[in-house]
Amino acid sequence: KDELKNLKEEVRKNAVAYLQKQMEENKLDMILSIANRQAGLAAAANYPCLTVSMGYRSNGEPAGITFIARPWQELLLLKTGYAFEQATKERKMPQAYQ
Repeated sequence: KDELKNLKEEVRKNAVAYLQKQMEENKLDMILSIANRQAGLAAAANYPCLTVSMGYRSNGEPAGITFIARPWQELLLLKTGYAFEQATKERKMPQAYQ
């Protein structure tokens, strides 16, 4: 039980260190991730993230972009995601909901 707890804490600490280093060294407010590639890292670090549609693949499958922000920056995420959706107009209502 302690071994699992220690492992979880180590993963969290490493994820936080990685994201924090990238954001500080590069003066970033957010990190962008295509197809949720870094979403697991953000989850391990307890960093907020938001995925929105960035279009569709040639087979019709949706493709997403994930915005990862610093802790407590959920409002920035929501504003950025909304601005991205408004600028690109890529999100389409699924046919089943029309």
